[in-house]
Amino acid sequence: MDTEGEIHGQHDAFLVSEEKFDPILGRLRDDGRQWWADPFKGQPHEINHEGGGRGLYWEGPDGHWLEIITCPFGSGG
Repeated sequence: MDTEGEIHGQHDAFLVSEEKFDPILGRLRDDGRQWWADPFKGQPHEINHEGGGRGLYWEGPDGHWLEIITCPFGSGG
């Protein structure tokens, strides 16, 4: 394990149920956080519908890029 130098941000994706998605989005809104439908920050305060589900991205307080999705990648919904 490398303990020297700068820690670079990582991307972590979490598969959540449809029932969990709205409360997570609500917490982002309540906390005044930014979120995007895409990882390039081109669609602020929107969600995506890739794979037949819903997803969004936000930056965590430690600089890591977080994502929630309601359908597994490549599942087609």
